[in-house]
Amino acid sequence: MRYRVDIYQQEKLLFSVDIEHIDKNKRGEYLELLLVKFPSEEGYQLKTFYSDHEIGYLKSTGDSVELLAALPVYRLVPYG
Repeated sequence: MRYRVDIYQQEKLLFSVDIEHIDKNKRGEYLELLLVKFPSEEGYQLKTFYSDHEIGYLKSTGDSVELLAALPVYRLVPYG
């Protein structure tokens, strides 16, 4: 499973952090690390997304198929 965390300050997107191939038992620990580094008290907002599948773009030629790109499909992690 993949995660992407978008980090905002004052409604402006600063950057995104991609987290891939992590042990699901440590997932919360890594996400918590971001919350500590970018606290809401300092005006940061974090939106967390997860992806459990991807879309593949293929190119078909005479006798072969080539994978051109594999893009993750992200969904917002619901809170509460």
